[in-house]
Amino acid sequence: MPISRSKQAGFSLIEALIAVLVVAIGLLGLAGMQTLALSNNYTSYMRSIAQMDVENLAAMMRSNMPGVQALDYANKSSESPLPSGTTAIPTSAPTDCTTTNCTIGDMASYDLANISQMIQQDLPQGTITVLCNDAACTATSGYTVSVSWTEADRTTVTSQAGTSGTQTFTTVIYP
Repeated sequence: MPISRSKQAGFSLIEALIAVLVVAIGLLGLAGMQTLALSNNYTSYMRSIAQMDVENLAAMMRSNMPGVQALDYANKSSESPLPSGTTAIPTSAPTDCTTTNCTIGDMASYDLANISQMIQQDLPQGTITVLCNDAACTATSGYTVSVSWTEADRTTVTSQAGTSGTQTFTTVIYP
């Protein structure tokens, strides 16, 4: 038995509204995924910068092996407060080693001050910590280098949405 027209009135309109609702929810999901992709892209960009700065430090250390052997690069940090067992990286180099002759220690201080300034310029609230891996640090010891920075509007395990999250890039270098 065919259904009368009066019972079918408005049924197509309800179908169309449901279809629009499904499409709208799909588009909201797509917009959320795009936002997350852009955010992760920014984090990846910051990690790339941190890695390049650490590679620069490794090159500086390799070019000043007497400073590495004298342990002038070991256990230094630009963090505040300083991690236990570290000394502060100078905020500016005591001697400009590009225009004057430097001692081995001055060259290490110059390198550390320059890399610290690069990190502070390249990364928001960027800090660097260089730790010797061995308790009895030697010229052949590896160094754990950690670069940290703050990313605004990042949700971390311990923070709420809309707050800052600290990101850290850590690697081991052997000069």
